[in-house]
Amino acid sequence: RIQRGIVALRAGNAAVAAAELRPVAEDPAFAAADDLRDVRARVLSLLAQALLDAGDSASAARFARESLGMLRALGDADGQREVRDLQ
Repeated sequence: RIQRGIVALRAGNAAVAAAELRPVAEDPAFAAADDLRDVRARVLSLLAQALLDAGDSASAARFARESLGMLRALGDADGQREVRDLQ
């Protein structure tokens, strides 16, 4: 699903990208996997981008905030910069 979401986002299909990425971002097992926090933070960022492109700025902001918090905790300065550029 992540790959399909990325492909759709790159192709300009924001709604399709969001539909692929949202279930991954909201998956409880994925959220609980501490060893995948960096991957989840990036998925949240991609979802925020897709939602923003699809015109859902409120949902995009929510996922961007969550991603940004995770990236801060991970010390991922590049990821933080990417998410801040979305907002």
